[in-house]
Amino acid sequence: MILRAGREDLPRLTALWQTCFGDRREEIEVFWKIFGKTAEIFCAKEDKDIAAMACALPVQVVDEAGESHPAAYLYAVATAPAYRRRGLCGKVLAFAEDALRKRGVSYALLVPAEPPLFGLYRRCGYRTVAFRGREEISAAPCAGTVQEIDAEAYFNLRELLLYEDFLSCGPDFLRYQALGDRLCRIETAQQVFCAVCAQEDGLLTVKELLPYDPAAAALLLRESGAQRGVCLTPEGESPYAMGKALRGDALPQKLYFGLAMD
Repeated sequence: MILRAGREDLPRLTALWQTCFGDRREEIEVFWKIFGKTAEIFCAKEDKDIAAMACALPVQVVDEAGESHPAAYLYAVATAPAYRRRGLCGKVLAFAEDALRKRGVSYALLVPAEPPLFGLYRRCGYRTVAFRGREEISAAPCAGTVQEIDAEAYFNLRELLLYEDFLSCGPDFLRYQALGDRLCRIETAQQVFCAVCAQEDGLLTVKELLPYDPAAAALLLRESGAQRGVCLTPEGESPYAMGKALRGDALPQKLYFGLAMD
Protein backbone atom coordinates (compact mmCIF):
# COMPACT_ATOMS: atom_id res chain seq x y z
CA MET A 1 0.00 0.00 0.00
CA ILE A 2 1.41 3.39 -1.04
CA LEU A 3 0.40 6.37 1.11
CA ARG A 4 1.53 9.44 3.02
CA ALA A 5 3.38 8.67 6.22
CA GLY A 6 2.26 10.11 9.54
CA ARG A 7 4.13 11.05 12.69
CA GLU A 8 3.32 7.63 14.13
CA ASP A 9 5.49 6.15 11.37
CA LEU A 10 8.66 8.09 12.31
CA PRO A 11 10.30 5.29 14.36
CA ARG A 12 9.96 2.83 11.46
CA LEU A 13 11.02 5.45 8.91
CA THR A 14 14.08 6.17 11.05
CA ALA A 15 14.95 2.47 11.19
CA LEU A 16 14.67 2.15 7.39
CA TRP A 17 16.80 5.29 6.93
CA GLN A 18 19.49 3.86 9.20
CA THR A 19 19.47 0.53 7.38
CA CYS A 20 19.84 2.11 3.95
CA PHE A 21 22.17 5.05 4.65
CA GLY A 22 23.92 4.27 7.92
CA ASP A 23 23.22 7.67 9.51
CA ARG A 24 23.08 7.97 13.28
CA ARG A 25 19.64 8.09 14.90
CA GLU A 26 20.45 11.50 16.42
CA GLU A 27 21.12 12.96 12.95
CA ILE A 28 17.86 11.60 11.57
CA GLU A 29 15.89 12.93 14.53
CA VAL A 30 17.33 16.39 13.86
CA PHE A 31 16.07 16.07 10.27
CA TRP A 32 12.54 15.31 11.51
CA LYS A 33 12.78 18.26 13.89
CA ILE A 34 13.94 20.72 11.22
CA PHE A 35 11.63 19.56 8.43
CA GLY A 36 8.73 18.21 10.47
CA LYS A 37 6.35 20.96 9.35
CA THR A 38 7.44 21.27 5.71
CA ALA A 39 8.45 17.80 4.49
CA GLU A 40 5.92 15.47 2.89
CA ILE A 41 6.79 11.83 3.49
CA PHE A 42 5.55 9.09 1.20
CA CYS A 43 5.98 5.38 1.85
CA ALA A 44 5.11 1.83 0.88
CA LYS A 45 3.76 -0.36 3.67
CA GLU A 46 3.86 -4.15 3.67
CA ASP A 47 1.93 -5.48 6.66
CA LYS A 48 3.65 -3.77 9.62
CA ASP A 49 6.82 -2.95 7.70
CA ILE A 50 7.68 0.28 5.92
CA ALA A 51 9.26 -1.14 2.80
CA ALA A 52 10.15 2.08 0.95
CA MET A 53 10.11 5.83 1.57
CA ALA A 54 10.76 9.25 0.06
CA CYS A 55 10.76 12.71 1.64
CA ALA A 56 9.71 15.70 -0.48
CA LEU A 57 11.25 19.00 0.65
CA PRO A 58 9.98 22.33 -0.73
CA VAL A 59 12.50 24.20 -2.90
CA GLN A 60 12.39 26.56 -5.88
CA VAL A 61 13.91 26.39 -9.34
CA VAL A 62 14.90 29.89 -10.47
CA ASP A 63 15.27 30.27 -14.23
CA GLU A 64 17.61 32.57 -16.13
CA ALA A 65 14.86 35.21 -16.33
CA GLY A 66 14.69 35.28 -12.52
CA GLU A 67 11.29 33.55 -12.34
CA SER A 68 10.77 31.06 -9.50
CA HIS A 69 9.03 27.73 -10.02
CA PRO A 70 7.85 25.51 -7.13
CA ALA A 71 9.84 22.29 -6.92
CA ALA A 72 10.46 19.39 -4.55
CA TYR A 73 13.78 17.88 -3.56
CA LEU A 74 13.21 14.15 -3.05
CA TYR A 75 15.49 13.15 -0.21
CA ALA A 76 16.15 9.89 1.65
CA VAL A 77 14.60 7.82 -1.13
CA ALA A 78 15.10 4.28 0.16
CA THR A 79 13.86 0.70 -0.13
CA ALA A 80 14.48 -1.93 2.54
CA PRO A 81 16.83 -4.68 1.30
CA ALA A 82 14.17 -7.39 1.77
CA TYR A 83 11.75 -5.54 -0.53
CA ARG A 84 14.03 -4.54 -3.40
CA ARG A 85 13.49 -5.54 -7.04
CA ARG A 86 9.72 -5.33 -6.66
CA GLY A 87 9.24 -1.88 -8.22
CA LEU A 88 8.34 -0.26 -4.90
CA CYS A 89 10.66 2.72 -5.38
CA GLY A 90 9.00 3.57 -8.71
CA LYS A 91 5.55 3.24 -7.15
CA VAL A 92 6.43 5.54 -4.23
CA LEU A 93 7.94 8.09 -6.64
CA ALA A 94 4.86 7.97 -8.90
CA PHE A 95 2.55 8.47 -5.90
CA ALA A 96 4.67 11.37 -4.62
CA GLU A 97 4.87 12.99 -8.05
CA ASP A 98 1.08 12.81 -8.46
CA ALA A 99 0.54 14.41 -5.06
CA LEU A 100 3.09 17.15 -5.80
CA ARG A 101 1.61 17.77 -9.24
CA LYS A 102 -1.83 18.31 -7.73
CA ARG A 103 -0.31 20.93 -5.42
CA GLY A 104 1.12 22.84 -8.38
CA VAL A 105 4.74 21.70 -8.00
CA SER A 106 6.53 21.99 -11.34
CA TYR A 107 9.64 19.83 -10.84
CA ALA A 108 10.90 16.89 -8.81
CA LEU A 109 14.65 16.77 -8.18
CA LEU A 110 16.91 14.22 -6.52
CA VAL A 111 20.54 13.18 -6.09
CA PRO A 112 21.15 9.43 -6.55
CA ALA A 113 23.11 8.00 -3.61
CA GLU A 114 25.33 5.88 -5.89
CA PRO A 115 26.06 5.60 -9.64
CA PRO A 116 23.91 2.48 -10.39
CA LEU A 117 20.80 4.36 -9.24
CA PHE A 118 20.99 6.78 -12.16
CA GLY A 119 19.64 4.02 -14.39
CA LEU A 120 16.77 3.27 -12.01
CA TYR A 121 15.67 6.90 -11.86
CA ARG A 122 16.10 7.27 -15.62
CA ARG A 123 13.55 4.49 -16.07
CA CYS A 124 11.21 6.53 -13.84
CA GLY A 125 11.45 9.51 -16.21
CA TYR A 126 14.27 11.48 -14.60
CA ARG A 127 17.24 12.89 -16.48
CA THR A 128 20.56 14.29 -15.36
CA VAL A 129 20.45 18.08 -14.96
CA ALA A 130 23.64 18.72 -12.98
CA PHE A 131 27.20 17.43 -13.12
CA ARG A 132 30.17 17.69 -10.79
CA GLY A 133 33.93 18.03 -10.99
CA ARG A 134 36.76 17.98 -8.43
CA GLU A 135 39.62 20.46 -8.41
CA GLU A 136 42.68 20.13 -6.22
CA ILE A 137 43.18 23.30 -4.18
CA SER A 138 46.53 24.95 -4.65
CA ALA A 139 48.26 26.44 -1.60
CA ALA A 140 48.84 29.67 -3.53
CA PRO A 141 49.43 32.98 -1.71
CA CYS A 142 46.15 34.79 -1.11
CA ALA A 143 44.74 37.62 1.01
CA GLY A 144 41.31 38.00 2.53
CA THR A 145 39.08 36.95 5.40
CA VAL A 146 36.96 33.88 6.17
CA GLN A 147 34.01 34.21 8.52
CA GLU A 148 31.66 31.44 9.64
CA ILE A 149 28.02 32.52 9.26
CA ASP A 150 24.61 31.08 10.11
CA ALA A 151 22.13 29.48 7.72
CA GLU A 152 20.01 32.61 7.26
CA ALA A 153 23.02 34.75 6.35
CA TYR A 154 24.36 32.06 4.03
CA PHE A 155 21.01 31.73 2.28
CA ASN A 156 20.81 35.48 1.64
CA LEU A 157 24.38 35.67 0.32
CA ARG A 158 23.94 32.55 -1.82
CA GLU A 159 20.82 33.99 -3.46
CA LEU A 160 22.77 37.13 -4.40
CA LEU A 161 25.62 35.17 -5.95
CA LEU A 162 23.60 32.65 -7.97
CA TYR A 163 22.27 33.37 -11.45
CA GLU A 164 20.91 31.59 -14.56
CA ASP A 165 19.08 28.32 -13.77
CA PHE A 166 19.62 27.23 -10.16
CA LEU A 167 18.08 25.43 -7.22
CA SER A 168 17.05 27.82 -4.45
CA CYS A 169 16.92 26.06 -1.09
CA GLY A 170 15.69 27.69 2.10
CA PRO A 171 17.47 28.26 5.42
CA ASP A 172 16.16 24.94 6.84
CA PHE A 173 18.01 23.10 4.08
CA LEU A 174 21.18 24.94 5.07
CA ARG A 175 20.65 24.39 8.80
CA TYR A 176 20.66 20.66 8.16
CA GLN A 177 23.74 20.92 5.92
CA ALA A 178 25.49 22.82 8.71
CA LEU A 179 25.16 19.92 11.15
CA GLY A 180 28.50 18.63 9.90
CA ASP A 181 29.77 21.42 7.64
CA ARG A 182 30.87 25.04 8.01
CA LEU A 183 28.97 27.80 6.20
CA CYS A 184 31.43 30.56 5.34
CA ARG A 185 31.61 34.06 3.92
CA ILE A 186 34.91 34.82 2.16
CA GLU A 187 35.96 38.35 1.33
CA THR A 188 38.93 39.43 -0.76
CA ALA A 189 39.82 42.85 -2.15
CA GLN A 190 37.99 41.95 -5.38
CA GLN A 191 35.01 39.78 -4.44
CA VAL A 192 32.69 38.31 -1.81
CA PHE A 193 32.14 34.54 -1.88
CA CYS A 194 30.20 31.92 0.07
CA ALA A 195 31.37 28.37 0.73
CA VAL A 196 30.36 25.16 2.47
CA CYS A 197 33.34 23.24 3.88
CA ALA A 198 33.96 19.91 5.56
CA GLN A 199 37.24 18.76 7.06
CA GLU A 200 38.39 15.29 8.06
CA ASP A 201 41.77 13.61 8.49
CA GLY A 202 43.70 16.60 7.18
CA LEU A 203 41.56 16.95 4.04
CA LEU A 204 39.44 20.04 3.37
CA THR A 205 36.48 19.42 1.06
CA VAL A 206 34.80 22.54 -0.28
CA LYS A 207 31.33 21.31 -1.23
CA GLU A 208 30.24 24.66 -2.66
CA LEU A 209 32.15 27.80 -3.57
CA LEU A 210 30.24 30.68 -5.17
CA PRO A 211 31.54 31.92 -7.44
CA TYR A 212 34.26 29.32 -8.01
CA ASP A 213 37.69 30.93 -7.75
CA PRO A 214 41.04 29.17 -7.12
CA ALA A 215 42.29 32.07 -4.99
CA ALA A 216 39.24 31.91 -2.69
CA ALA A 217 39.67 28.14 -2.43
CA ALA A 218 43.35 28.64 -1.50
CA LEU A 219 42.31 31.12 1.19
CA LEU A 220 39.92 28.54 2.65
CA LEU A 221 42.67 25.93 2.66
CA ARG A 222 45.10 28.24 4.44
CA GLU A 223 42.51 29.29 7.03
CA SER A 224 41.51 25.69 7.75
CA GLY A 225 45.01 24.46 8.48
CA ALA A 226 44.31 21.29 6.46
CA GLN A 227 47.18 19.56 4.68
CA ARG A 228 45.38 19.41 1.33
CA GLY A 229 42.03 20.31 -0.16
CA VAL A 230 39.61 19.61 -2.98
CA CYS A 231 36.81 21.80 -4.30
CA LEU A 232 33.65 20.34 -5.84
CA THR A 233 32.59 22.36 -8.87
CA PRO A 234 29.57 22.35 -11.22
CA GLU A 235 31.91 22.00 -14.18
CA GLY A 236 32.70 18.32 -14.60
CA GLU A 237 31.68 15.04 -16.17
CA SER A 238 30.36 13.14 -13.14
CA PRO A 239 26.53 12.97 -13.13
CA TYR A 240 25.21 14.53 -9.94
CA ALA A 241 21.52 15.55 -9.77
CA MET A 242 18.46 14.47 -11.75
CA GLY A 243 15.12 16.11 -12.40
CA LYS A 244 11.67 15.53 -13.86
CA ALA A 245 9.04 17.99 -15.08
CA LEU A 246 5.69 17.27 -13.41
CA ARG A 247 3.34 19.74 -15.10
CA GLY A 248 4.61 20.21 -18.65
CA ASP A 249 6.99 23.07 -17.84
CA ALA A 250 10.32 22.66 -19.60
CA LEU A 251 12.99 21.38 -17.24
CA PRO A 252 16.23 23.38 -17.60
CA GLN A 253 18.85 21.51 -19.59
CA LYS A 254 21.47 22.40 -17.00
CA LEU A 255 20.70 23.40 -13.44
CA TYR A 256 23.04 24.57 -10.71
CA PHE A 257 22.19 22.22 -7.86
CA GLY A 258 25.11 22.69 -5.49
CA LEU A 259 24.31 21.11 -2.14
CA ALA A 260 22.66 17.79 -1.42
CA MET A 261 22.48 17.90 2.42
CA ASP A 262 25.00 15.04 2.50
